[in-house]
Amino acid sequence: MYGLTKADYRDALLAQDAVNLSGVVHSWAAVLSKMVHNGADTKAKNTHPISILYACKVADMTGLGIYNDHVFSVAYEACKDALLASPTEIPD
Repeated sequence: MYGLTKADYRDALLAQDAVNLSGVVHSWAAVLSKMVHNGADTKAKNTHPISILYACKVADMTGLGIYNDHVFSVAYEACKDALLASPTEIPD
């Protein structure tokens, strides 16, 4: 839903090994733009597993380290599950 593809979920997972902050932020912005274009409201964008992964990565890269490990783990698993889902089963 929200026009997201398996590639969007894959990129969020791959971003966890990134070292280039601007690349991470640009990738995240592209996903957010796609979500907005496809009807996602603010809460949907803010709480989506992809956003959680990107937000945690940005916090990590900037030295903030202020994210919840449980929330991160749930989001990480949701993105992995989306990669295994059939195209019609990709979650919001």
